[in-house]
Amino acid sequence: MFGGSDPKLYEPPFTYVNVTRKGYWQFKMDGISVQGSKFCSGGCNAIADTGTSLLAGPSEEIEKLNAKIGATKFIEGEYLVVCAQIPTMPNITFTIGGKKFVLTPEQYVLKVTAMGESQCISGFIGLDVPPPMGPLWILGDVFIGPYYTEFDLGNNRTRRLNTVYGFNKDFYRFLAAVVLFTSILPHRHCTFIVLR
Repeated sequence: MFGGSDPKLYEPPFTYVNVTRKGYWQFKMDGISVQGSKFCSGGCNAIADTGTSLLAGPSEEIEKLNAKIGATKFIEGEYLVVCAQIPTMPNITFTIGGKKFVLTPEQYVLKVTAMGESQCISGFIGLDVPPPMGPLWILGDVFIGPYYTEFDLGNNRTRRLNTVYGFNKDFYRFLAAVVLFTSILPHRHCTFIVLR
């Protein structure tokens, strides 16, 4: 939606986060935690990006995070998980603007089935953005799918909250197929933002 937000699609209240770098929707993320381990300790820079399918972060931290959820290295910085283990995998908590946003394994693991064979891909991929732009965490579709995100240009802030429609498994199946397909092709992005 351009020009505002649709209250039928979310549950208030919004969590507001000020933009720290204009032109890139960058903001301060307080931290990430999974099973007692902390990532982005003391806070770090992050962006909300509709043009990124997965959730990207510094390779060293992503490798440790994927180890905590039982994922193994695959190709091009991507990781696989055993599909049967999804129900026992841990939740991952992102703290933004002092509020906790939890991703369940069903939300951060992308399951794709082709010719009767299923593969499960971790939604966390290593990507080292060099200074001065990085290091940087990129909260792509894996995060902004479950959490309604508004890009507020007039006030230079983003805001997020739970969606009303919940988690859409069909969307994530489609997303997983796109991720596998684009792993072998040059990346092309189309970004849509909500302006107010």
